[in-house]
Amino acid sequence: MRIAIAGIIHETNTYCRDQTTTVDFHQSRGERIFKSRGTETSIGGALAICAELGIEVVPLLVVSAQPSGIVELETYQAFKAEILQGLAPQLPIVGIFLDLHGAGVVDGIHDLEGDLVQAIRDLAGPSTGIVATFDLHGNITAAMVEALDGTFACHQYPHIDLHWRAREAIKLIRRMATENLKPVSYVEKLPMLMPTTTTFSGIGKAHLAIMLAAEEEPGSLMLAGFTVSPTPRLRTLASISWSPPTATANRRRGLPRVWPPTCGPPEKIFALKTCRLPRQSPRPWRAKHISW
Repeated sequence: MRIAIAGIIHETNTYCRDQTTTVDFHQSRGERIFKSRGTETSIGGALAICAELGIEVVPLLVVSAQPSGIVELETYQAFKAEILQGLAPQLPIVGIFLDLHGAGVVDGIHDLEGDLVQAIRDLAGPSTGIVATFDLHGNITAAMVEALDGTFACHQYPHIDLHWRAREAIKLIRRMATENLKPVSYVEKLPMLMPTTTTFSGIGKAHLAIMLAAEEEPGSLMLAGFTVSPTPRLRTLASISWSPPTATANRRRGLPRVWPPTCGPPEKIFALKTCRLPRQSPRPWRAKHISW
């Protein structure tokens, strides 16, 4: 069994005037990716579980940068092309593991991750298991979920469990290959803003407990809540993955725990309006008014 590993990790700050270019990224190619063995990172966790399960790793390209401005289009296109060109000769392959953030924005592309995973899906085809790990401060979009078989966000802030989520993601690929499992994922947009607090106390801890309890529901694979970003993706997103055949029936089973029915219809409770900013600013969107 072979699984390819790749990733583009960037937490984009759209309020920053300067763009993020190639030189700002730490880049690991091919065998250099194996230097992450033994680390409590997404890549480290993926490499560890692959070794335990006897899975052959096909290392492609993993790049990451510190939180900074919008990614330069040429930089993103070059990284994307390198991943696709490295993957093409390896096909067919059982699975692809992606290390992503979830808050990437490229000049002209609001959804870096959605664009990347769709390109990989188009190349690899529908039978290849494709999964990804995400930062808790990212935002899952419909485009990402449609192209991915599994979205695995870390649970903790500070992010001390990325390697555990990566292990779960690799195990899902293995289950898809050996058990003929085909997960079904949904994105639910909730009209609420989560506080960016630690998950070890207070409301953050309480919210995490809700998520973890929902994951224990029969047929559930993963439930994750995400905070906001200053892009059109704004709003908390809950990504729910259910394993067939209970996918349709269980689609919203975990949702009432986060958004109780007593709150009323979400669309009538919360309204968010956006406006465009002057051209001299690189940030294209911001919240203008919230009415209750």
